[in-house]
Amino acid sequence: MATPGVPLEVQKGLQIMLLPVKVLKLVYGHSETAVYSVKTKSWKIINVEFPPKMLWCFSLSVFLRGFIHWLAYTDQGWKRTILLFDVCNEVLGEAQLPEMDKCYDSNPSSISVVKGSLCLLVEELRDDEGICHVWTMNEYGVSESWTKQLRVVHGKISMSSLKLSWWQNRIL
Repeated sequence: MATPGVPLEVQKGLQIMLLPVKVLKLVYGHSETAVYSVKTKSWKIINVEFPPKMLWCFSLSVFLRGFIHWLAYTDQGWKRTILLFDVCNEVLGEAQLPEMDKCYDSNPSSISVVKGSLCLLVEELRDDEGICHVWTMNEYGVSESWTKQLRVVHGKISMSSLKLSWWQNRIL
């Protein structure tokens, strides 16, 4: 569980068009965020508006198209969402998750970049088995472009032990 005043994660992101490298520090429970510029060798305090329902981030972050992305919990029944930070404009935002089967407990467990697209591993919990779905956002920023690429039934094996590999544009 996150503690107010303790940094959740420090993430660096290289901006597009060879802009300076920045380090972002988000602090749970505060709207104040710090951005460190390698070019100026200094921290700059910025006030960002967290989406009002955001509780905290729980995943490692990924950088794509000038944005840092995390999976985060909301205060609406601990639902998950994608929190993003626009590195160039220093603004927080939110991206939509794919439409998932509401019949089962389906939760994104990790976010990554695969072949230049956002990729989610989504675990579906059932009584007798676990299922992992792989989703990619084929057109960046368009929530309707989320596409399920793969469904893996992994029984009672922990999803954390599942690893995906890509070779010649195919999932191995």
